[in-house]
Amino acid sequence: METQLILPKVPEINSYVAIIPLIEGDFRSPIQPGSDGQVILCVESGSTKVKSKTFSSCAYFHAGTNPFDVIRDAFAAIRVHLGTFRLLEEKKLPRIVGDAFYLSVEPIGLWHGA
Repeated sequence: METQLILPKVPEINSYVAIIPLIEGDFRSPIQPGSDGQVILCVESGSTKVKSKTFSSCAYFHAGTNPFDVIRDAFAAIRVHLGTFRLLEEKKLPRIVGDAFYLSVEPIGLWHGA
């Protein structure tokens, strides 16, 4: 029932458009299915006591012709706007990630891992 990102191709502009819900304070904005193929951006706190009538940023829209670039550029812009996370290329990955696909599985390695 909830989606955290949609990337439709829009034929009228011959581009992909990423629609990414954001978190603002106590509120999150999941995308939910509407009727007749429409979507609803539902801004909610999860509490009947936490309410608001205005929001400065509930979702981010980013368009481009290459879907991979659209996603990468969208998250780079969101990172600057929110300042709450780092992109993968900004992080130091743990050593285990280098062998995450088990390219060098040896019995002794399994023994040490267990």
